[in-house]
Amino acid sequence: MLDPRPLDDPFGWPDPTDPVARDHPLNAGKVAWWLAVPEGTGGSTWVDLVGNLAGTLAGAAAWQGATRPGAWGHLAFNGANAAVGLGTPPALELYQNFSVFAWINTPSAGTGYVVAKDFSTGARGWCLGVGGSKLWIEGAGSLLINAGPTLTGTGWHRIGFANAGGTWTGYVDGASVGAAGAALTPNAAAPTYLGRRAYVGAESYFSGAIDDVDVWGRALSAAEVLADYAAGPAGYPGALARPRSAWPPWIASAYRPPRARPLVAAAPAGQASPWFN
Repeated sequence: MLDPRPLDDPFGWPDPTDPVARDHPLNAGKVAWWLAVPEGTGGSTWVDLVGNLAGTLAGAAAWQGATRPGAWGHLAFNGANAAVGLGTPPALELYQNFSVFAWINTPSAGTGYVVAKDFSTGARGWCLGVGGSKLWIEGAGSLLINAGPTLTGTGWHRIGFANAGGTWTGYVDGASVGAAGAALTPNAAAPTYLGRRAYVGAESYFSGAIDDVDVWGRALSAAEVLADYAAGPAGYPGALARPRSAWPPWIASAYRPPRARPLVAAAPAGQASPWFN
C-alpha cells in the first residue's frame, strides 16, 4: 500500500492538495463537508472535501450559481425526484455524539428532508429537514423537534442539530430552538441521502436549495454552532484552503506534486483529496 502524502514537506506544512485547513477549530472531528466550490461542482458528483464520501446526484438535482453570501453556488432540488445518494459508508454510522448542519433555502411549506439516514427496513434512523415551515428533526421514528422561526420563503437559513449522548438540540441560524431525547439503534443497511430519505413510499423530497452540508463525529457546543453559522457568510475564513487556481504565482510555480512512498503510518481520513488538480 502506498501513502500519497508528499515527500517534499520537510517542515510539516499543510498538504497543499488538501482543500481543508484541518487544524481549524470548526474542522475538528468533521467527518464530511459537501460545499459547492468551483472545482467540485458541475458534474454528477458532489465532492466531500473532508472524507472523500462523494455523493451521486439523482433525478433533477442541478447545480446553480451563488445566491447565498459567502458561497460559490448550491444544488437545487425539485421536491419530486432530486436527491444526492451517499450510500452506506462506515464513516456515517453515527448514532450518538454527532452533529449535522446545512444551509437551505426553500419555498415549500411541506415536509422535506435535507439530510437523512432513515430506512423502512430495520431500526429507524434520523432525519433533518423542514416541516410546517419550521425546523424538523426525527430520531428513531419519532418527531423530536418541530420549532423555530419560519424557514419557507424567507431566504437562506442554517439548520441542524447536535446529538450529545442521545439528547438532540436543534438550531436555526446559530440559535437553539429546542431539545429532546431519543436513542438510536444502529442500522448499517440504512443509506444516507441529501434531499430525501430512504423510507420507501415516504421519501419526502426536499424542494429548494441546499449547500454546505457538514457532519461532525462529535456534538458541537452552542458557541461552536454560532461560530459555524457566522463562518458561512464570511467565506469560511481559515477553515477552507484556497483553490490552486488562486495561489500566488510564486507558490504555483514552486509546487511539486506529491509522490507516492511506502506507507509508514496511516494517513488521516481524506488526507489525499482529489479536489485540487
